[in-house]
Amino acid sequence: MSGMIITGHGSFASGMLEAIGMLTGQDARIQAVDLPPEAGEDAFCDQLKACLDRMEGCGHIYVLCDLLGGTPFKTACLLCRDLKRTDVLYGVNLPFALGLSMQVVAGTDRPESLKDLMEEARQYMGKVG
Repeated sequence: MSGMIITGHGSFASGMLEAIGMLTGQDARIQAVDLPPEAGEDAFCDQLKACLDRMEGCGHIYVLCDLLGGTPFKTACLLCRDLKRTDVLYGVNLPFALGLSMQVVAGTDRPESLKDLMEEARQYMGKVG
C-alpha cells in the first residue's frame, strides 16, 4: 500500500486534493499539507513531518510539490532524504496528481513508472489557437 502527500504554497495542496476528491472520491491515503502565507517554515516542517509519520504504514510515499526550489519542496527533500520509501516530485499538475492518486488507490502504482506518468501529464498542457 502506498500513500501520497500533496504540498505547496498557499492553498495549492488542499485545492488539488479537493479537485481529486471531486473526480475520484476521497481516500485517506491521499493527504494535503498547505503552506499558508502566515505560516513559518518550522510550523510547516512540523505539519509535513506529522503527515509523513501518519503514513508510516505505507510501503511507499509520493510527495508532490508545486515548485522546484520552494519551501515545500526543500522541506520535503530534507524530511525524505533518509527515507528510502519516498519519492519527492515537483512541478505537478492536476492530470499527474489525478493519475498517480488513482494508481495509489487501486494499488497499481510503481515508483519506476513515474517517468511514464509524467510524460502523460505533459500532454495535458497546451495552448488553444
